[in-house]
Amino acid sequence: MPGFNALLQLEAAGLETFADEWARVHRKLKDTRTGFHADVVKPLHEDHWQGKGGRAAPRTSSRRHCRKE
Repeated sequence: MPGFNALLQLEAAGLETFADEWARVHRKLKDTRTGFHADVVKPLHEDHWQGKGGRAAPRTSSRRHCRKE
């Protein structure tokens, strides 16, 4: 475990940069999920997918967010 003096000398800029980058990744993943839900899941649940593919999609999906509950 680092000692008190080592912690005082710690260069925190690298940690701050890492935190900023991770926040950016998290935001992009969240935006992607929101877009996927709006463009795919919501229309699927509202029966906007037509035909054989629309009927098969909820049955063949292994993802919880794509299944009708």
